[in-house]
Amino acid sequence: MPVAHVSWEDVTKALDGLCPHEDSFVILEQRKGQDYWFIQSAVALAGPHTGEYVVGVGWNDDKGRHYMERCGGAGRAVDMFRAAWQGKTLDFSGFEDQSDQLPADS
Repeated sequence: MPVAHVSWEDVTKALDGLCPHEDSFVILEQRKGQDYWFIQSAVALAGPHTGEYVVGVGWNDDKGRHYMERCGGAGRAVDMFRAAWQGKTLDFSGFEDQSDQLPADS
């Protein structure tokens, strides 16, 4: 839904609704011409981080497209979403750069 219609209550309700037993995710994104960024979260369904929240952040700039990802608890996911929703700078401490896994520009 457009950001004008999203409250912080909507965001936290969506994050609380993420389920470790089915495919579920929350994405906030902003597009303004060439300026683009998103933050997404899901609960890992498999692998070494099963049951943990996976938070991914992507954006584009003059150096290309970027994607950073981190696994952790629900509290960290909420903190990251709150910072993005409030337009604050995000702290990427502990995030893994996975930009090289993005598909090539078409």
